[in-house]
Parts: sequence; C-alpha cells; structure tokens
Amino acid sequence: MNARIQQHIDEIKAKSLSMHVNLQNERAKCLNQQIEIDTLKVELDDLKIKNENLTSQVNLLQDQLEEAKGQVVSSSDFPHRNNEEIDELVKEIEYCISQLRK
Repeated sequence: MNARIQQHIDEIKAKSLSMHVNLQNERAKCLNQQIEIDTLKVELDDLKIKNENLTSQVNLLQDQLEEAKGQVVSSSDFPHRNNEEIDELVKEIEYCISQLRK
C-alpha cells in the first residue's frame, strides 16, 4: 500500500509541477500581451494626436479655400468687349504713348 500511495503522491507532484510550469507560461504570455497593449496604447495616442493635427490643417485649408473663393473674380464681373472696342482702345493707348513721347 505504501508503494501505491507513493505512486499517487508522485503523480500528484508531477501534475502539480506541470500545472506550475503552465501557470508560469500563462503569466509570461499575459505579461507579453500587457506590454503589447501598452505599446499599442502609446501608438494609438500618437495617431490620435496626428489625426487632430491633420484635422486642424484640413480645417485651416478649407477656411483658406473659402476665403480664396471669395476673392476670386469671375470673368462675368468684367464686361465683354468685342474686337472693334479692343482695336479702339489699342489705338487710344498708342495715341497716348505718342503724346507722351513728344
């Protein structure tokens, strides 16, 4: 009976050691995963800051674009001139230049 009890004790001891090794392995995995989580949190924070900066830049550029659109003068704001009017204006400019040269 002693041999049988010793065999059970040895089996329990072996299972206990096996479970202890498994527990250590799981703790190591957990620690590695926690380190990875912490690293990913830092990366996420960096990406959030970059995103905020880019969003600010986009908003600034949109504001500048709207401001520029307000400053653009469309061609419809200028009167259309036909070729005869342009020729008359060119002649008038040439006359003015000739008067200035005298």
